[in-house]
Amino acid sequence: MVQQMDGNDKERERERGRRAEAGREARRVVWAAIPRDIPEGYFVVYVDDESKRYLIPLNYLDHEAFQALLSRAEEEFGYSGSGAVRLPCDTVFFDHLLWLLNRDDPSVQSLDMEELLKFYQ
Repeated sequence: MVQQMDGNDKERERERGRRAEAGREARRVVWAAIPRDIPEGYFVVYVDDESKRYLIPLNYLDHEAFQALLSRAEEEFGYSGSGAVRLPCDTVFFDHLLWLLNRDDPSVQSLDMEELLKFYQ
C-alpha cells in the first residue's frame, strides 16, 4: 500500500534534509578547525551561558536532536565557516542532552527540541 505525504509530512522531510545538511556542513567545519588538543573522533562546542567547552564525539552529528541544536545555533549566531561552534542553550540542558545521547536513549529520536529548550529556559 502506497501512502501519500501530506503538507506536514513534506515539511518534516524538508526539515530532516536541512538538519542532515547542517550535520554534514558541521563535519566539514569541524575538520577544518580542530585544535591540536582534540582527540581524533571528537570536536569542540561551547555552550552559550558559561562558554563551557565540551568534547563531543563526531557520531553525535548524526542524531536529529543534535542537528536541531546546530540548526538553531546557525539561526541565532550565523555561520562563519571557521572557529568555535557555539550552542544557544545552557549547560544544564546540554548536560541532559549529552546524558540522553550517551545512554543511546530511544526517546532522543522523538524529542521536540523547541519544547525541550523552553523547559530549560
